[in-house]
Amino acid sequence: MAIQFLSKEYEAKMTELLKAEFSKPSNLSCAFCQIIKGCPDGQDRWVLYGVDKGIMTNFSIGEGEAPAAQYRVRGPYKVYVDLIEGRLDGKTSLITKKLALEGSMAKALGMLGAYTRIEKIQRSIETSF
Repeated sequence: MAIQFLSKEYEAKMTELLKAEFSKPSNLSCAFCQIIKGCPDGQDRWVLYGVDKGIMTNFSIGEGEAPAAQYRVRGPYKVYVDLIEGRLDGKTSLITKKLALEGSMAKALGMLGAYTRIEKIQRSIETSF
């Protein structure tokens, strides 16, 4: 059964899978926020990820003012759907400016390995939009 994108069920499933994926200590530490503009209900939403020394410490979804983060990536709902459905990837979306980055592009591109792992998790969930 498909889970509605950005719902509480989606947040719970992503939290479970992210905690399993990011469970081994490493040098990776980052906090980034995806700002999703123009969701089907007309609202904007944000998704916050936090990893500290390789361990997922935060995954949350909200609406309203997006929280501060090391990196913020802003774009339309349709682009995020394309990312999850595999028609687009994180690197291409940044380079082609389908998503706007707030923060260092060089450092953000260095985090693409972690983001690719997140994309893989998102794609593993049967999601409805």
